[in-house]
Amino acid sequence: MEKAKKGIITRNEAEELRKLLEKQKKEKEESGDIVGAILLGLAILFVLWLLTKLTKPSKK
Repeated sequence: MEKAKKGIITRNEAEELRKLLEKQKKEKEESGDIVGAILLGLAILFVLWLLTKLTKPSKK
């Protein structure tokens, strides 16, 4: 997440982070930790947003 905040994350790293967060979210849901699952869901949305930024060509 630190690399994401600094804007130095690669597309592959973002994909791996998304997969890891989705796995953790599923574990939270299965254990009944709804708040944790919601927070991880928000983190996943952030990573998806990063992926869209990484895949769009820059407008220069």
